[in-house]
Amino acid sequence: MVSLVKHPPVSRGAQVQGFFFTDRTAMIAAPHPSTGTRFMELPLETVALFALKLAYETEGSSPILRDDLVMADYEREVFALLVRKGDIAAIQAKLDACLGLAMNALGGTDKPMGRELGRLSLDVQSARTLEQLNAPLLTLRDYLKDIL
Repeated sequence: MVSLVKHPPVSRGAQVQGFFFTDRTAMIAAPHPSTGTRFMELPLETVALFALKLAYETEGSSPILRDDLVMADYEREVFALLVRKGDIAAIQAKLDACLGLAMNALGGTDKPMGRELGRLSLDVQSARTLEQLNAPLLTLRDYLKDIL
């Protein structure tokens, strides 16, 4: 018989992130109660990947993947460390570097897609906490996905 253990306690209406099984127990993973940013590193890595795809991928060439050398400074583990440290400035600097490359690939702010990318990038840069970064980051990720 498997017993269900809720750890950490999940409040009513909380978003469940997944189930993890250990021996005969199942634990529910919820966002970290103090920051809510436990799973932020995947969207950070995805934004970087999409930006670098815009900058470096050419038609007919091999696609850029998460394990490519160009992604070395933007891997999920790198972002996970920065998220754990709460280093919002370093996260923003990393995003700014790859978004600058994507901006050049889109023709800069003289082009409509470049202007929108610039606006969304400013929303990310104006975040002062990890919690404030979450919503603009997801919007940016979705925009980059749409234009790829």
